[in-house]
Amino acid sequence: MPYSTDSLVAVVDIGSNSVRLVFYEYRGSHAQPMFNEKHSCLLGEGVSEGGTLKKEAKEHVLRTIRRFAQLIHARKPNEVIVLATAAIRNARDGSSFAAELTKILGYPITILTGKEEALYAARGVLCTTYQPSGLVVDMGGGSTECAHIMSHGEVDALCSLPMGVLGFTKYYQEHKDEGLARHLTDMLKIIELPEISTLYAVGGSFRAIAKHHMRRHNYPLHVIHDYVLTRDEIEQLLQQMRHDVSKGIRLEAVPRRRYDGIIPALIVLHTLMIQSTASRILFSSGGIREGALMTVHPPKLPYDPLLAMMQAMAAPNSNPHYRCALADWILTVLPCDMHDERLVRAFCWVSDVAMTVHPDYRAEYAFERMISTLGYGLMHNQQVMLALALYHRHRAKLKFKHPAIDLLHEHQRCFAFILGQLADMAYGITAGCAHILNDYTPKRDPHTDDIFIQSHLGNDALLDPILDNRREGLRDAMRLWLKHGKK
Repeated sequence: MPYSTDSLVAVVDIGSNSVRLVFYEYRGSHAQPMFNEKHSCLLGEGVSEGGTLKKEAKEHVLRTIRRFAQLIHARKPNEVIVLATAAIRNARDGSSFAAELTKILGYPITILTGKEEALYAARGVLCTTYQPSGLVVDMGGGSTECAHIMSHGEVDALCSLPMGVLGFTKYYQEHKDEGLARHLTDMLKIIELPEISTLYAVGGSFRAIAKHHMRRHNYPLHVIHDYVLTRDEIEQLLQQMRHDVSKGIRLEAVPRRRYDGIIPALIVLHTLMIQSTASRILFSSGGIREGALMTVHPPKLPYDPLLAMMQAMAAPNSNPHYRCALADWILTVLPCDMHDERLVRAFCWVSDVAMTVHPDYRAEYAFERMISTLGYGLMHNQQVMLALALYHRHRAKLKFKHPAIDLLHEHQRCFAFILGQLADMAYGITAGCAHILNDYTPKRDPHTDDIFIQSHLGNDALLDPILDNRREGLRDAMRLWLKHGKK
C-alpha cells in the first residue's frame, strides 16, 4: 500500500552553523529521511549572548528559508516542525528575526532552550540506537549540549555550554590545544558529569571526525552511525591530525567548511572522555531533528529502532504472518541468545526484499540493500552479518567477497550462511505461506549436525529433493558455528 502525504513530516532546523530542511516519511514507527538539504549560513558567527546577528548571515538565512518555504508548499507535508537553536536563542535580535522567518514559512518557530536542545539530542540517540546508555554530547555551531541517558532510557538534560564549534575554534586559534582543554574543563565544573563507558557524539563536526578516521584506515563500511572509536584511538588520531596539519598534509574526507574546526572538535571529545571516564565514543547520525520527531510522535514502547527500520524496509507485498512464522521456525533449530534472536527476527522481516529483482542479481542486490541502510539499532558487524545472511538467502556460495565482510569473525559468517539458507529452505517448501510452514519443523541431529525437515501431518510432497543439496552446506556451517561456543 503506497504511503500518502499524511505520513510526510518536514523539519526545518535553523542552527548557528547551518540551516537544514529534511522531509521524513513515516513507515510504521520508522521515520525515513527522503530529502535532506543544508546551507552553511554561519548565523551564529560572532554572536555571543546579547549580541546581534550579522546582516550577511541573516540575508543568507532569508534566501534559504524562502527556498524551503516553496519546497514545503510544493510537497504539502502533513506536519511541519521548525526549530531554532543557539544563534537565535542568544542574539538580542533573535526573536524579531524568528518572527520574520515565521512570516515567510507560514509555520511557528520553536526556539529551543539549551536544556530542551540537550533533551532532543538525547531522544535522537534513543530512537536510532539500540538500548543506549551514556553521555550524549551534541556540538552545534553556537553551543554544546550534554545529556545523560540512563540504563532504562530515562534522560537527564545536564547542561548547555555557551560555546559550539565556532567558539571553540576561535578559542583554539588563540590559546592552542592545552588552553582549549583547560577552558572546557573549567566550563564543565558547573555540572557533575556521570561516570559512563560510552559517549554518544552528535553533530556535523563530530561526524566529520568519524568520516576522516574511516578514510584514514580504509574502513570498508561507509556508515557513520554507530561507528566506534576507543579513547586510545582518539588520542592517536589527535596526534596524527596535528602532525598532518603542521606539515600541510590534507586531511582526507574533511569538508572545507569543517577544516578549521575539526581539531578543536576532537580536543572537545577527548576532554569530555577524560572528564566522564568514557572508554569509547559512538558516533550518532540521530540528533535534535530525530529527537523532535520522537517528541511529537512518541513511538509505542518497547521500541527497537532496528525492527522499526526492517519493518519499513520489508517488501510491501510479502506476508507479515509468514515473516513472524519464519523467525519462530528458524529459531527452533538455531540456538540463539536474546541478542542473536533479535537479529533473526529483523532478518526475517526483510528476507524477501530482493524477490522483485531478476534472479541472477538477487543475492548481490539484497546484500547491498542491507549494507547501505541507515544502520539504526545495529553495530557495524551486525549490519554486515545481516547483509551476508540476505546474500545467502539467494545464493549458497560460501566465499562471497566484499571488503565489509572483513568486519566479521568466522562464526559470524557461518551464522549468516545458516540464517540465509534456512530462510531459502523455508521459502522453497512453502512459497511464503505461513500455514504451510507451521506444518513442518526443522530438526538438527545432535550427533551429525545434519538438518532435516519433519512433517507434522506426514506430508512429504512439498519436500523438494533439492533440499537435500542444502543439507551438506548447512551441516558444515552449523559445525563451525557451534565450535565457536554456541550451544
